Amino acid sequence: MVTVFLRCTMPIFLDWQRRGGCEFWEWIDPPMCDRATVVIPSLLKKIRRLEQEISIIFRS
Repeated sequence: MVTVFLRCTMPIFLDWQRRGGCEFWEWIDPPMCDRATVVIPSLLKKIRRLEQEISIIFRS
């Protein structure tokens, strides 16, 4: 799995110095596997449920 970072290469001029780029970045991740698309949402749901239980316990 490879993560790709893209940066703007348009030259800009500040304070009489040439600096490359406009500070624009784009992060491109490859698609997740089928198993990850099933497991991750279920884990997030479980975390939310447990956090909710904890908040109920501390409110009591």
